[in-house]
Amino acid sequence: MSRWKASAIHLSMSLIVVAALLAVILLRWYPGILFSVDGGLVGLQIVIGVDLVLGPLLTLVVFKAGKPGLRFDLSCIAIAQISCLAAGVWIVYKERPIALVLTTPSIA
Repeated sequence: MSRWKASAIHLSMSLIVVAALLAVILLRWYPGILFSVDGGLVGLQIVIGVDLVLGPLLTLVVFKAGKPGLRFDLSCIAIAQISCLAAGVWIVYKERPIALVLTTPSIA
């Protein structure tokens, strides 16, 4: 297997994870207009950047078929990617809106 194929496989797995996270973020944490109003896009850009760039790019760099330490290298990449992804998702989760408040101006 070539390094480009390994990187493409890693990218496709990362796309599946991002699609699942996107569904959770858009449907549960930032429903409706809250996604664009409350900053969900900025947090999602960080998560997507980490997940779709970090893992596949590192796989492209270190992959060499038959390399003795390849399993260890790919495991370290997966651990780093999962850790960064978890931190990004945690930040997006903590910044989600909890309640909506509608106020009307008082008549004085």
